Amino acid sequence: MGLIRVLVLTWGSESHASSRIRALDYLPLFNKQGRMVFRWIPRVPERRTVVQKLASPFIKRYLLTKRALAICCGRYDFLFIQRWFLPAWLLKVLEIRGIPFLYDFDDAIYLNTPKQPRNQRNTLRMISGATKVVVSSPVLVSWCREAGIAATMITTPVDSPVIRRKKDYRRSGPLTIGWIGSSYTTPYLKLILPALKALRPRMDLRLLLIGADPGFDSEGIPVTLYPWNQANERSLLCQMDVGVMPLPDAPWAEGKGGYKIFLYMAAALPVIASPVGINRDIVDHGKNGYLAGNQAEWEKSFWLLGNDPLLCQKMGAEGSRLVQSRYDRQQCFVELSRCFDFCLDAEK
Repeated sequence: MGLIRVLVLTWGSESHASSRIRALDYLPLFNKQGRMVFRWIPRVPERRTVVQKLASPFIKRYLLTKRALAICCGRYDFLFIQRWFLPAWLLKVLEIRGIPFLYDFDDAIYLNTPKQPRNQRNTLRMISGATKVVVSSPVLVSWCREAGIAATMITTPVDSPVIRRKKDYRRSGPLTIGWIGSSYTTPYLKLILPALKALRPRMDLRLLLIGADPGFDSEGIPVTLYPWNQANERSLLCQMDVGVMPLPDAPWAEGKGGYKIFLYMAAALPVIASPVGINRDIVDHGKNGYLAGNQAEWEKSFWLLGNDPLLCQKMGAEGSRLVQSRYDRQQCFVELSRCFDFCLDAEK
C-alpha cells in the first residue's frame, strides 16, 4: 500500500492555538510512522508583520480558492478538518467523491451570536457529514450526542517533555499568581480580583500574565504582562507559584477544554480553577489543586497555597503525574491515531 494522503484544513495559521495544538503539532508524530503524507492549507495566513497584515485579505482569498480546488480536484484518502465550517457545496463534493473526513473542534462553536447567527446550523452540518467527530470536553460530547452524533473526546494535549518543571517552591518575594490566555479570555481574570484585593493587606502577591490584553486593568494588583509566544509559554510557567483558570458559569465557558490547567500541571504548579465544565474533572480538590466558585473560596485557596510551600510542591507533583499519564500528547496521539484509522477503514 502506498502513502496515505491526508489534507489538513485548519481554522487558523500556526499562531492560532487550536490549529497548532490540536492539529499541526500532531503531524510530526504521524510523519515518524512513515505511512502518511500531509498537505496543510490554513484558512487565514499569518499576520505578524505589517506586510502580512496588509496582504492578508488577498492571501485569505487565495487560500480559500486553494482549499476549494484541493477538495474538488485533489487526490486524498481523507481530510482532517480542525474547527473550520466547510460550505455546504464543498461538503457535497466530498460526499460525491466518497472522501471521508474527521472533524475536530474544541470550543462551544455551535453557540449562535449576533455576528454569527448560523453557528449551530453550520456545526450540525459538519458533524452530520463527518466520518468521525473529535471534541475536547465532556460538554461538547454531550452536545453532539443530543444532536444524534457519537463524538470521541480527546483533550487538548500538552507537550510535557518540553515544559520546564518548577523545582524550587520556596519564596522570598510575593506569591506569583500566573495565568496564560488571550485578549479574548482576559476579562475572566476580573473574577479573581475581588479575592486578591481582599488578601493584599495581609499577603504580598502579584499577577504574571502571558498573552493577556495589554490594556487589562488589574485594579491596583501588581501585574507583569508578557506577550504570548512558545518561548514565553515554556520559560515563564516555572516562575509562577500557582496557576489559575477562572471561568464564568456560562455556556461558552462550560465548553472549554482545560488547556490552561494542563499547562500549569505540566510545569508542576498547583492550580486553582472555577468549578465549570471539564475543570471539575481535571482538578481533584485538595489533591492537585482547588476548585473555587466564589470570592471566599478563591481567598481561602490563595491563602493556603501562599503560606505552605510544601503543599504547593505536593499538589504540583500530583498534577504533573496526572498530565503525563492522561493528558500528554503521546497519550492523546494514540487516541487520534485510532480515529484516523477509523476514517481510513470507512473509505474501503
